[in-house]
Amino acid sequence: MIQDIETIECVQIPKITKINTDLLYKNIESRQHSSICLDTTKLLSKDKNGFDFLNLNLHKTDLRNKNLNSIKLNFISKKINNESIVSQDYIDSNLININYNLMCGYNVIFDDKFHQNEDLLTPELILPIKYIKEHHSICVNIINIVDILPILNDLELHISFTEVEFEKEFDGLMSKFQIDQLIRTKNNTFNIFRVISGMGAKAFSEDLPKDKFNEFSPKIGNTVLVE
Repeated sequence: MIQDIETIECVQIPKITKINTDLLYKNIESRQHSSICLDTTKLLSKDKNGFDFLNLNLHKTDLRNKNLNSIKLNFISKKINNESIVSQDYIDSNLININYNLMCGYNVIFDDKFHQNEDLLTPELILPIKYIKEHHSICVNIINIVDILPILNDLELHISFTEVEFEKEFDGLMSKFQIDQLIRTKNNTFNIFRVISGMGAKAFSEDLPKDKFNEFSPKIGNTVLVE
C-alpha cells in the first residue's frame, strides 16, 4: 500500500445536534493518500438478468474502517516478466461504454459514465464507510463491461483513495448523530447524502435543480442552501 500523510490543524468542537460537511471539515486531523490493487476476476458477478458486472464491496476491502474524501479507479494490465500483458491504450479503448454506480445498501448514491482515475465522489463529500453498517455495505458496481470481458483475466483494478482522520473526540461522536452532506452533481443538480443509525441514502429520491433544492431542503431539516 502506498501512503502519503498530511496533518491538518483541527478546531474546537461546538455543541451539535447534527453533523454537516462544514463541521466535518473543521474537525479533520489528517489526510492520508493510499492505493491498493485488486484482481478483477474476483469482483465478477451477475445481476438478476444474468448480465456480468464487477462488484467492489468496500466493506470487504482495506477501506472498510475508513472515511474517504476521494476514490478513483484505474484498470491496468497484469505483468509477466515485468511486461504488460495488454497495452494501456487497448484497455482504455474498451472502457468507453462502461458505467458505474455507487450504492449504500439498496440506495444508489452516484451513477455515471466510468472514466479512469476520475473521482467517484462529488466534491467535498466524505464517505463515512467506518460508520455505515456492513449489512448496508458501500458497493461500487462497474456495469456494461462486455467490452473488457475478453481481457478481464489480464487486468487489475488499481484503487487510489484519500482517507481522512478526525480529531479523536469528534470521531467518537460520529456514530451518534445524523450526518448530512451536500451532493452537487456534474449536471449542477443537488441532493443530500444522509447517514444515520449506520445506514445511508439520498434525502431526495431525485437530484434537484438549485431552486427546488433550496425550496425543499429546509423542510427536511437541512440548513445548508446552495448559493
